[in-house]
Amino acid sequence: MQGFMDEVCRVSGIGYQEEGVGYRVPGIEEHILPENLAVAPPPLSRDRRERGRGGRGVRWIARECRGKRRGYNRGPSEAPFSKRRCPGLRGDDNAIAANAVQRQEVPAFAGMTSASRAVLKLSLVTRHLSLLFLLLSFSLFSLNVHAQSVHIGLLKYSGGGDWYVNPTSLPNLIRFCNETMHTDIAKDPVTIEPGSRDIFSLPFVHMTGHGNVLFSPQEAENLRQYLLGGGFLHIDDNYGLDQFARREMKKVFPELDFVELPASHPVFQKPNLFPEGLPKIHEHDGKRPQGFGLIWEGRLVCFYSYESDLGDGWEDPQVHNDSQETRLKALKMGANLVHYVFTEK
Repeated sequence: MQGFMDEVCRVSGIGYQEEGVGYRVPGIEEHILPENLAVAPPPLSRDRRERGRGGRGVRWIARECRGKRRGYNRGPSEAPFSKRRCPGLRGDDNAIAANAVQRQEVPAFAGMTSASRAVLKLSLVTRHLSLLFLLLSFSLFSLNVHAQSVHIGLLKYSGGGDWYVNPTSLPNLIRFCNETMHTDIAKDPVTIEPGSRDIFSLPFVHMTGHGNVLFSPQEAENLRQYLLGGGFLHIDDNYGLDQFARREMKKVFPELDFVELPASHPVFQKPNLFPEGLPKIHEHDGKRPQGFGLIWEGRLVCFYSYESDLGDGWEDPQVHNDSQETRLKALKMGANLVHYVFTEK
């Protein structure tokens, strides 16, 4: 009975009084007569009767059903309804409802015609089917999102440096990873600015170029939050980037310094082994290649390849005329970075 009264009041929306007859809930054939109430509520004013089903005062039965989540008291063990308040009713409406202390329990669906029962059941089934369809749609949407390829980003910074210098490097690295490690990275990298909120959707961001780099305070803070939240930045010195990259990363992590990573670090171990650490791809100043990192709470959040120029090694063969062996070393080292981001982190 409890659930039935709840549902009838909710589906039909209102209960109302017919003067001289009793109280009716739409969908119930018989009236709820005053003698079924311990104390009959005071009569409704004429203006409320004329407002019919739309009037606020005439809806006390439906409001009572919805507010207390039951349309009656079960028995003496329950506190009288006069001590309860129906949410959503005004003070005078509560006074009206409070007079209805107890009603007689009747079997569920009593007083309803077969047609009324069918309409009510159809309404319930329709509601359940709608909910099921909504849940199914959400599940399919989630599956579709997870089925989409992962993207990696190319950082577009300010300051005048040529962030765009190696246009074929990332597409070649992506292709190599997809073929050798069976990753599912989208073939085209996403160009992203350090201050963009979209950076948080990218697990791996690559930064390269020659010359000046400049992060605004907002960009530095956004990049910091991205890295602290699980993102990863690879800075590749294309020659002439060192002083600017170090200066700007100090804005991002003023409390951290770049530290050289040992050859035993996971980025040099798998899936491709580099027993001497970062490989040398281009000569530059003839210095030894070094792999530096910013480590936050034991996690590598930024890898800086210095005096190596991995990005040049990832480019098409005709760009720098590198040997196949040199290009393969660069691609394998890049694959290690991607592998680290997708597994070790």
